[in-house]
Amino acid sequence: MRLTPERVARILSGRKFTIFFSGGKDSLAALLWVIDNVPNRLGMKIVYAEVTGNTHDLCNKYVHSVIAKLGLEDLFIHVKRKDTDFWTYMAKAGVPIPGPTRWCLIEFKRKAWRPHISGNIAVLGIRASESIPRNRYVQLKRTWEGQFTLMPIFNWPLEQVLDYIADHGLPLNPCYAHYGHSGNCMWCLYYRADQIIRTLSDPLWGSRIISALKSAPARGPTSQRIKNKWLRWARQTTLLKAIK
Repeated sequence: MRLTPERVARILSGRKFTIFFSGGKDSLAALLWVIDNVPNRLGMKIVYAEVTGNTHDLCNKYVHSVIAKLGLEDLFIHVKRKDTDFWTYMAKAGVPIPGPTRWCLIEFKRKAWRPHISGNIAVLGIRASESIPRNRYVQLKRTWEGQFTLMPIFNWPLEQVLDYIADHGLPLNPCYAHYGHSGNCMWCLYYRADQIIRTLSDPLWGSRIISALKSAPARGPTSQRIKNKWLRWARQTTLLKAIK
């Protein structure tokens, strides 16, 4: 079901809802769209989840700077787990595998933000064109937990996202220029080869990730395949070598 922008705005206006802002371009576009189009946002809360030990400080600083420029500090909360970090958990649980129940999402985002969400609607910056699996998503969906996810920019192409952010006079997260991703997760099982190579080429993050992966257990063939992919690309020191 494809929702019109007017319908999305009506669903959110006057209700309690939570926008999950990761520092990425799509979640920023979704946040800006809500600000521009939802007349009654008194029930809105903006949640940013730092993945302890796996989030670049540039991403943290960028998110706070955007929130300050938009004047949304009173509606914003930055959450993270303080009892453990991503790498310690990986050493115990193993390399995560794709899916909505992957431990990295549950343990370092859902558990951190659960006490702080507003209402039962989660606003997400997800686009159908990002991947084949995401193209199958439903723009408004009831989750197994009884909540709803709503994706206001679901049908936007990438160019529309970039233009929308530029029209608001905001820069992209600087991690995109360095790594090809937002830096909210420096290690991610979904990254492309070029993103992996650029991330591992960073002396600090490269050594941290390679060391953690070498010692992390693989819980099954999918976990092993993801681990091997990162370690294989770790042998490539430049993007040019990878292409050749």
